[in-house]
Amino acid sequence: MQGVRDRSIDCGAANAVLLEMYLHLPQAYASYYANLLDLLSRPDAFPALVHCTSGKDRTGFAIAVVLMALGVSREVIVEDYILTNQYRRDLSFMLGKGVDPEVLKVVTSARPEFLQAAFAVIDGIWGDDQRFIREGLGLSAEKQEVLKERLLSDPVQSVVSGVQS
Repeated sequence: MQGVRDRSIDCGAANAVLLEMYLHLPQAYASYYANLLDLLSRPDAFPALVHCTSGKDRTGFAIAVVLMALGVSREVIVEDYILTNQYRRDLSFMLGKGVDPEVLKVVTSARPEFLQAAFAVIDGIWGDDQRFIREGLGLSAEKQEVLKERLLSDPVQSVVSGVQS
């Protein structure tokens, strides 16, 4: 961020820094993501809020991990991730005036290639999302089923069940 503030970093360098960060997320933050999945599988987990300053990098990958655990396809995960670009607040106030708007755009955008970089690491080490969830993050099949039961539902069936009660 200092490089963005003092204009010593250009768009290419900013993009490279972000790609490098995403390459490290699956391993460097594995214990945090494992903890998140464990917490979400507990009986008193909901409601839950996952957030950070920007909400697109570590948090964006955290939500990608939750979606992986639910069996959501990477295509849908990426679609969800890039929605960040529409719904995220403006963070330019954190960087001060005089920041290069193009560099700011790179730093604050959720780009598919960032998430794809993390997926490439997962594929290279674990082979696929489910092995990453199971072996890389240690989520048991039982806890994964609990997550699915709590987070996946048929809205029509939920309404019908509620009416019948």
